[in-house]
Amino acid sequence: MTEQAGSAEQFICSVPKNSREEWRLGLVTFNGHRLLTIRAWVLEKGLPTKKGLTARVEQIGEFIAALEKVRKAIDAEAGARNGH
Repeated sequence: MTEQAGSAEQFICSVPKNSREEWRLGLVTFNGHRLLTIRAWVLEKGLPTKKGLTARVEQIGEFIAALEKVRKAIDAEAGARNGH
């Protein structure tokens, strides 16, 4: 966990983005608010980029539901391409 002015971040996991970057997911408390953070990090430098998002933890369920819709759309496209 890293401490920054006004925030305390808890790293949860990472997802490879490409050979030079990864997405890091975590929880942060900022000004008394608990937030989800998803940020691109440069592996070589070990530093975050400006690419990413921050959202209230109360919205996590909405993001999961939205990602499931995206997955279904991708699966439907793949099925259509494969003649299913």
